[in-house]
Amino acid sequence: MFNTQTRDRDIEWFNLQYQSNRYSLALWQRDDCWSDDYRIKLIKFILRGIDIPKIYIGQIINTDIKTIMDGGHRTRAINGFMNNDFSININEQDVFFDRQIDQNTRNTRNLSADEKRYFLSFELQVTTYIDITENDCRMIFNILQNAQPMSVPDVVNSHQS
Repeated sequence: MFNTQTRDRDIEWFNLQYQSNRYSLALWQRDDCWSDDYRIKLIKFILRGIDIPKIYIGQIINTDIKTIMDGGHRTRAINGFMNNDFSININEQDVFFDRQIDQNTRNTRNLSADEKRYFLSFELQVTTYIDITENDCRMIFNILQNAQPMSVPDVVNSHQS
């Protein structure tokens, strides 16, 4: 039987864990293959208050490693937006999280203070498997992925890496 803990964590806290390498992506996680369209939709969903799937963390037994078992694409998309790697379109404007914008640039802006506050405080549901083996993390990852089609290389990578 696995010991789990589920908590709501705001995006600001969660992204800090990722950026500071407290949460890492496992080598057996699928490569980042989301299109810009998927990334943009995720950010817009968050800004509209649409619930998104939870994120699963594995706290590897007898180590300090906390690996993102499922939710890597969502994590990278959120982090990419916060790093201004891409913008979203709102009312015909390209909107960045917080980018240095030339005053003469038309139709480009940053999130307003209210939008940014809402985004950063958006709650993600995070379930952590406590004191779990890496093999069990992979097994749970594979079970979770049965709901999403994986390519043959993805399956091979998740089982063999």
